[in-house]
Amino acid sequence: MMIKKYKIKNTNLWHNGSVEKIGNIIELDEKEAEKLQDVLTLVKETPSNNKPQNKNDGKGDGKGESKKETKKVNEPEKNGGEKDGE
Repeated sequence: MMIKKYKIKNTNLWHNGSVEKIGNIIELDEKEAEKLQDVLTLVKETPSNNKPQNKNDGKGDGKGESKKETKKVNEPEKNGGEKDGE
């Protein structure tokens, strides 16, 4: 039987002597996974030789591409910083 990776959903799971939490990835054979199908989601494996593709390699002309920067802006105080009614 082939070992595959599964993500735990819905509940924590006791596996190999320890508690695995929701969202953890565990490896099981198909027979074990079938028993736990209610609480598992198969993790699709991608070939390891594939590198993530970065479309913005810095060589483009910049048209249509923008990087947004988020900054927190402080609002000016009302009435010059004085409390209302003073």
